[in-house]
Amino acid sequence: MPGHESVLADLVRAGNELANHAMYDEPSRALGDDVLADQIRAVHARIQEAYVTAGNTSQPENWLFRPGSGFFSSRMRTLVKELGYQLVLGDVYPHDPQVPSWKLNASHILSMVKPGSIIICHDRREWTVPMLQKVLPELNRRGYRVVTVSGLLKETGSN
Repeated sequence: MPGHESVLADLVRAGNELANHAMYDEPSRALGDDVLADQIRAVHARIQEAYVTAGNTSQPENWLFRPGSGFFSSRMRTLVKELGYQLVLGDVYPHDPQVPSWKLNASHILSMVKPGSIIICHDRREWTVPMLQKVLPELNRRGYRVVTVSGLLKETGSN
């Protein structure tokens, strides 16, 4: 995120929601409580800064955390809750970090998605944008709406 503060603020201004994934791209469950808590707090501060930079006077309704590699433990759930976060996972994961094919990833997403799905996609890969250019219009054609996780939680009463 350093050097990308304006991008984060632009995302917030566009109605997107920023969530916490800890500081580094690594399995969160392998980290000790102190290390994980420090990483969550550091990212939390940067998320808060992005909302302020975007001109938002309010902070997110839900502070959301997705553990690195998508695996968690009871210990992690307790820690995340103590830090004021709600643990969130996705149910549609195309393995896009490992599969460098936008067509294959798009096909996987479109074959697995259902109402209420949370799709996990990763940034910084050249195939992500073409994948989304295929997936998003098709989801719209099928009658789906893309919403934030907080919006989904509110709509389903899971807040």
